[in-house]
Amino acid sequence: MRSEKEKMLAGEYYDASAPEIQADLAANDRWLARYNATQAMDPAARRKLLEPTATPLGAAPIPS
Repeated sequence: MRSEKEKMLAGEYYDASAPEIQADLAANDRWLARYNATQAMDPAARRKLLEPTATPLGAAPIPS
């Protein structure tokens, strides 16, 4: 049987309260709070923080 996350990624109905999905959401919330705390940083430095977590980024700068 497929996990709820596998169902979600396949575009099927899934249970969003599943522990795996809730853990991913909590981890994302923590990462986003840390990232948002860097708003005073140089845009190039902020962009570097995104590289390991995002799909390939274009050349456009991050708006301030």
